[in-house]
Amino acid sequence: VGEASVVSPAIGSLNALFTLIIGFFLLGQVVSQSQLLAFFIILSGTFFLTYNLWLSKLHLNKQLSLMILSGVFFGLSNIMLKEGFLMSNFVSGLVFNRIGGGILVILFLLDNETRLQIFASKLTHNNFINKTSFLVLGGQTMGALSGLLITFGIYLANPALVSSLFGVQ
Repeated sequence: VGEASVVSPAIGSLNALFTLIIGFFLLGQVVSQSQLLAFFIILSGTFFLTYNLWLSKLHLNKQLSLMILSGVFFGLSNIMLKEGFLMSNFVSGLVFNRIGGGILVILFLLDNETRLQIFASKLTHNNFINKTSFLVLGGQTMGALSGLLITFGIYLANPALVSSLFGVQ
């Protein structure tokens, strides 16, 4: 879709914005004035830090529409996760969230073309015990821990506030 340096902050900002909008209009989630001010300061900072990148590399075509759609889906996901936490505890909400995500991923395998793309690669036998493998494993572990902490943040606070930090990421 585009360079990660442009797409990631854009989706992070849209994610937070749509989380705030969806949470307010569909579920009546409100934030205080000071939280709203902090929310917009963070989003503004993200926008101004990446503005030059956006101008030079972002094309107003399919790329932008995919980023907006991604922001809407991330926003819906965060709101639904928070509602799940409000109906249960953290562990139950987390387990149901992961099971739902797993079912969604399995649904992709129903499409024959997608299944062929996933399983068509030819794997070669390599020595996987090397420095790079440990770096990849460490990075994946940090990513999993980050996801768990973000989920716990959504459990504790308003999802729009937690989402606003994605752009900073």
